[in-house]
Amino acid sequence: MNTSWQEFIVASTIGAAAVFALVGGYLNDKIGRKPVILLASVIFTSGSLCMAFADDKFMLVLGRMIVGTGIGELCIKVIFYPKIFLRCSNYLSRGVVSQNIMFYKVHRS
Repeated sequence: MNTSWQEFIVASTIGAAAVFALVGGYLNDKIGRKPVILLASVIFTSGSLCMAFADDKFMLVLGRMIVGTGIGELCIKVIFYPKIFLRCSNYLSRGVVSQNIMFYKVHRS
């Protein structure tokens, strides 16, 4: 496999995530957060199985695009979860929770 195919395999995941981030936001508004998270979990599992049993590079690209679909659907929802943890914590431990959220955001970027 040459470098062009390697770049295409990586870019297919990112491209599918970019497209399906828009679809994920729309689905989140229409059917709710929990069903979209469950749907994305099914998509991740099917994409992982597709990549695990890939016989050629085309099947691998298809699996990566399926996983990119799950990434795109979750990228809108997962960002807001640290704020939920902050709201659920009591007033004495909010400093520790907010420091963990800050570390999480810095670590992701």
